[in-house]
This record gives sequence, structure tokens and C-alpha cells, in this order.
Amino acid sequence: MPSADSWDEHRIFVTRTLERLEQISSDHEEKDEARHIELLNRISTLQSEITSLNVRAGVWGLLGGALPALVVLIVMYIEGHSK
Repeated sequence: MPSADSWDEHRIFVTRTLERLEQISSDHEEKDEARHIELLNRISTLQSEITSLNVRAGVWGLLGGALPALVVLIVMYIEGHSK
């Protein structure tokens, strides 16, 4: 039968191991939370950049459509006044 002293040593070992594992788990949770916040910040930045690119694309599309229309109007104006 194990002695009381060996059980006390085992209990202390188990308690310390559990405390150490709890601390490691807590550290991992903090790191995971920090990573999560960093990822959310990156996502927010990407969304802003995508919005900016969409605006630029819209402006270039407007210019791309307006220029040929402007050329047609100028040609029609010149042809109308040249007769």
C-alpha cells in the first residue's frame, strides 16, 4: 500500500501540472485573441482597399463610356455645322 507521503508528492505533482497546463491554455487563448483581432483589422483594411478599387473602376468605366460618346457628339456637331 502506498504511503501517505508518496500520495502527497503525487498530489502536489498533479496539482502543479494542472496549474501549468491551465497557464499554457490561458496563454494560448490570449495569443488566439490577439491573432483574431489582427485578422479582423486586416479584413477591415482589405474591405477599405476593395471599396477604393471599386470607386476607381467606376470612375474609369465612366470615362471609358463618356469619351466615345463625347467623340460622337463632337463629330455630329461638326457635321451639322459644316453643311
